[in-house]
Amino acid sequence: MRRQTITAIIVLIFSGLMVFTGISWSGDAPAGNKSPDQAMQAFTQAMLRKDPQRLLTFFSKDSSWKYQSYEIGSNKLIVSKQVSYADLVNDFRKKTGWYGFFFDEPNGYTFRLNFTRGERWRKEGPALFIAPQSESGRTFIQWKQEGGRWVIGVISETTP
Repeated sequence: MRRQTITAIIVLIFSGLMVFTGISWSGDAPAGNKSPDQAMQAFTQAMLRKDPQRLLTFFSKDSSWKYQSYEIGSNKLIVSKQVSYADLVNDFRKKTGWYGFFFDEPNGYTFRLNFTRGERWRKEGPALFIAPQSESGRTFIQWKQEGGRWVIGVISETTP
């Protein structure tokens, strides 16, 4: 009985520390992302730090997100596809596919280029953020609320 009491106290203390620091048991985004603005700011920091584990916390484990690619100049939709959390985890583990999309060095047309200067993304509407260099407005991140937290719903970019 004494061992159970000690274990319960340790769990209680650890839980309190997790709440205080914003860490969750499930590995989800910290509790501090109470708004899309906070989520976008934290996502930008994860991109700047090239932190794959942190970046994964901005995506839902239960629902997919949409990737869209528009042609530069014509704004014609080239690609539209749903991406699951499992797809991201698999690519991040292998350092291929989506890992390269988020973490390869910018070459003038990579998504990562939008984060290299650390500039704020322009907010339009309640949960849509447009890249600072996006003249067409087609390079954006749209957030959605899911289970009391903000996750990425759409990532859109222009490509050649």
